[in-house]
Amino acid sequence: MVKKVRVPLVAQSKTLWKVILTLLFILFFVYFIKNEHLEINNIVREVKRANQFYVLLGIMITLIYLVFQGLLYVYSFRTIQIKFDLFSAVILFLKRNLISVFIPAGTFSSLTFFNKELEKNKISRIQAYYGSYLFAVASMVSVVLVAIPVLIYLFVHHGYQKLESVAFFVLVLLVAFLLYLVYSVLKKGFVYEIINRYRPDWIIIIEEIRSQDFKLRTFISACLISFLIEITGIIHLYIALKAIGVAPSVEASMAGYVIMVLLLSVSPFLRGLGAIEVSMTYLLVKYNYSLVDAAASTLLFRFFEFWLPLVFGVFAFLTKRGNLFVRLVPVLIIFTLGIVNIVSALTPAIPTRMKLIEVLFSRDISVFSNYTVLAFGVVLLILSLY
Repeated sequence: MVKKVRVPLVAQSKTLWKVILTLLFILFFVYFIKNEHLEINNIVREVKRANQFYVLLGIMITLIYLVFQGLLYVYSFRTIQIKFDLFSAVILFLKRNLISVFIPAGTFSSLTFFNKELEKNKISRIQAYYGSYLFAVASMVSVVLVAIPVLIYLFVHHGYQKLESVAFFVLVLLVAFLLYLVYSVLKKGFVYEIINRYRPDWIIIIEEIRSQDFKLRTFISACLISFLIEITGIIHLYIALKAIGVAPSVEASMAGYVIMVLLLSVSPFLRGLGAIEVSMTYLLVKYNYSLVDAAASTLLFRFFEFWLPLVFGVFAFLTKRGNLFVRLVPVLIIFTLGIVNIVSALTPAIPTRMKLIEVLFSRDISVFSNYTVLAFGVVLLILSLY
């Protein structure tokens, strides 16, 4: 007889897992900032050095890019006749974009988060997953459409590039596989039969998905919006080159962006940080830009495409009152203050400072002050628990 394993009630608490997940995100965020502080400093320096008109123009293009991302969500859900307002769609994108940096395969796995944003618009969980899936497919279809002509041109004029070819091949296979999954499930094909044989409990969910009225024309509109998102990325790199003060090249902008987005699509962690910067800089150098100008343009491009949406994503979390992330921030500050007080009270004082204190005050006041700091440290720790 097989014994049933009982999961403790504490482990079943959704709030507990939300707290753990939020703490993990904060730890990843601290690790991320610690490892990327040099890039942040370099970006700040390059933004100050760059032509401010083009920097502002790039920021405006970023705002347009965010609106397009929201529209892509709107049209992805409209494909299955679900209404989703633009503002909520932009907020959803910003939040998912932020956490995609800190979770494995974030570009895809982030699409399963923040479905409550969709439930506010009376969208069921199944519809949320289906619409998000269509968002991912439309995003990758546009990448392939942009990448094919650019890579063919690069192969003809600049020779075979192994890294880019592998990334493109993986992306094409992934898009083809995702499209085949949708088609096979909707038409009760091979995939549907496999699921029915091994996981019949999923059929109820699949039948609910099949019951959604799929509008092909609307999905094509979503793909066109996604294509416009890729165009904003090319414009961003062109503006970055212009802002640095070098002669911009449309070909270099298209090639650099395509290489970046291919690496981003197959990146397993941290959204391709490091690899993207190196690859794009290397490619720009091949277009006869100096190493300094190529690196500066890449950093400015990443400011437009990566860092600005990341910052907006942080603010998106702060728009909701009572948000778990917001509630944990003061708790962490109070907890940290308590630890600092206790460590400060228990560690030996600096001799020169103690001599100065004993000159100004009596030793009893110094000892009393030390114990008071220790006591308040303990109180702060207890306070943080509540």
